[in-house]
Amino acid sequence: MSSCAFCDLIKSNVYYKVYEDKFFLGFLDINPLAEGHTLVIPKTHYRHVWELPLSGSGSIGDYFKVVQRIAKVLNSKLEPKDPIYSMIMGYEIPHASIHLIPGVYRSGFGLSIGNYLTTKKAKTIDSDKAFAVIQKIGKIPQLFPN
Repeated sequence: MSSCAFCDLIKSNVYYKVYEDKFFLGFLDINPLAEGHTLVIPKTHYRHVWELPLSGSGSIGDYFKVVQRIAKVLNSKLEPKDPIYSMIMGYEIPHASIHLIPGVYRSGFGLSIGNYLTTKKAKTIDSDKAFAVIQKIGKIPQLFPN
């Protein structure tokens, strides 16, 4: 397998962590579409979300439980005007990922992949802003302890 940016990121431990347990990692997007834009990835490399196991530890069901928990916390702590949008990705970086985007950024009926890909900002998140968002979110309890 060729190098994967998310697998390298997990090993480097250099990210703005929102959530982490034995199987999954949630961190702020470095090119956010809204305050609190979070990516949730499995720590094990899967090209697509649908490749996660159907049952057992670290399953696709566990993944969506973690995503749900993070989305609820983002919604309650950041209080976006609209709900948290979610996008299942794996296109820009070939590693399963789910983007949770507080609902202040949309076009027409929801947020489309085309809109997402064409509106990604070139500049990265400012570390002061990232830490302020993490402070607002607070510690999210683990579903699957390390």
